[in-house]
Amino acid sequence: NNCCEDEADKERELLKDKRLISPPLSPKDVLPERLIRSFHDYLFYCAVKDFRGLKQEKTMMIHSSRYNEEQETIYDKIRFYKETLQNDISTLKKSSEYWLDISNGWRDYSKKSNEIRNKLNLNLSWPEWSDEDLIKVIIDILAAIQFKLVNGPNDSVDYSREQLDYVVAVGGDILSRGLTLEGLGISYYMRNSNNY
Repeated sequence: NNCCEDEADKERELLKDKRLISPPLSPKDVLPERLIRSFHDYLFYCAVKDFRGLKQEKTMMIHSSRYNEEQETIYDKIRFYKETLQNDISTLKKSSEYWLDISNGWRDYSKKSNEIRNKLNLNLSWPEWSDEDLIKVIIDILAAIQFKLVNGPNDSVDYSREQLDYVVAVGGDILSRGLTLEGLGISYYMRNSNNY
């Protein structure tokens, strides 16, 4: 999910705001829609890998700014969003205010994936889940996700020492300078493209 310079600046300002999601604030009041979509795509990426029986790490990277305080704020917000999503969908199922976004996102993700598979003539299995099946899959993945804040020289994501099957790594320059993220499926960059 790429964005233009103006959009990146707006996202940065929104993410620097330390408010978490709580009534009357919705996720879209405190998180950029592009980050929410990227997180949902990460859930779908994990779901498909699990469906195919691939016992590999599944990682999302959120690369923000070089400032630790901003990274910590984003880390807190995305963790809080995950918990809110998990609790709401677990409790309310299809009545959840978030379910429509997840359901529509899954349809879009499936459509785009199907187009790619057809274009490349790939014969890969694809799940045909009912809403109830998708809810269960998403709830299980949300329950398993671990978050790692990687913003210091001694920080790492050590897959060999920890059971890290589903990881969201949040940080800045360290993430883009030689740190290996196993099974990286989704990358979200919030910095302006002229910073690269």
